Amino acid sequence: MKKNFIRIIILIAVIWLIFFIKDIPKYRFGYFVEGPELKYQHSWADVLKLENGNVLVLGANQYEWPNEKDLKNMKHKSSVGIEDMIIKETPSELYITNKNKFVDFKMPNNILYQPKGILLKNNKLLLTFVHDPNDKNIKYTEYVKTKSAAQLSYDSMAIVDLKTGKVEKIARKKININKEPYIDSTAFGLLDNGKVAIIDMSNDFIVEIYDPDSNTSEIVGKFDNLGYLSRAVTIPKGKNSLLIFGIFYSSDAEIGGVLEYNDSTKTVKLVGKTLKQENPIVKRISDNEILIVGKEGKFEIYNTDTNTSKIVAKILKKNDRKNDTSLHKPSFSGAFINERYFLITGGNNGGFPLTLANKTSEIFDLKTNKVYMGPNMIKLTDNHKSISLDNGNVLLMGSRQFSDMKITQVFKKIGSK
Repeated sequence: MKKNFIRIIILIAVIWLIFFIKDIPKYRFGYFVEGPELKYQHSWADVLKLENGNVLVLGANQYEWPNEKDLKNMKHKSSVGIEDMIIKETPSELYITNKNKFVDFKMPNNILYQPKGILLKNNKLLLTFVHDPNDKNIKYTEYVKTKSAAQLSYDSMAIVDLKTGKVEKIARKKININKEPYIDSTAFGLLDNGKVAIIDMSNDFIVEIYDPDSNTSEIVGKFDNLGYLSRAVTIPKGKNSLLIFGIFYSSDAEIGGVLEYNDSTKTVKLVGKTLKQENPIVKRISDNEILIVGKEGKFEIYNTDTNTSKIVAKILKKNDRKNDTSLHKPSFSGAFINERYFLITGGNNGGFPLTLANKTSEIFDLKTNKVYMGPNMIKLTDNHKSISLDNGNVLLMGSRQFSDMKITQVFKKIGSK
């Protein structure tokens, strides 16, 4: 009896040792630890890495619809007007990299804005969907109260000095004036010459160029021969050009492709083809190469010199890293550990009605084009943000699973602090 018990213990120990040894390679690159919790619940917020290496999570200052109780008290009204709205602020917060903590970040409260923006040069932030309460020319859309509430257009932009938290300039877009914000179908790209391209795909393919220095903009073209089927992802090319990645249709054919906007000639043209991947992860890896990863579960390298694309590897757990059909984007996230290794984290199976997130990660070796299983994360994670930190770590924020948007995790590279 005692011998049998010892054999069982030894067998269990051997099985555990086998699994332990099998998992050792996963941890050769690093491991995950639980990070500090975000102070506020953020929805659809942009996350921006600042020049000093800290990370800014954009908050919002916006009108909210009245709740059910408020609506019942408005029975005498035929519609809900702007005077019935309440302003709700979700503060921005800053992740201090060397202290591994979040702190409140002061933003202006004299304007209303969505949590969307891009970084300009000289420590400036461009809020891309802004409503200026002092502009009497701005109208708003009004809906019958049984449907929804008054909707502001947020058709302006504002430059904010990140040192003072004050608004320096406000400008109205020329596209979508007095219309509700088309956040999913408007893309912004910063050219190397400092100008901002605003690309509208809501109705027609329209490009507007904004000059932050002069605070002026112009519509440079309406390109009727182009259509767009997914949110654009932009990357600058040279001083005056911008590459636009996504799914387009041209001459009634739907293609995965790359458009190039040239600010010198004010033209947009189709320059290359890629896999049809809706709202893919797009990252520059060298002066002439760009990494694309999307719902097809493939690592694709696009060469900007030859305008050609090549599939170099596949995601190992494709069934767990599908597109989120409701959000029209990959359910997983990706960020560089360093110039050689690219970290893929989380995702879900895309199932309905039960969508399951996972804890797995993968690491793509840009030198050998091989993919390795990485360490498991602390929590089930999908539809999250991941940001490369200057110390080689990667910060992961949020998870749509169980609406746990305040959680963070940190991938710690071997040898990092």
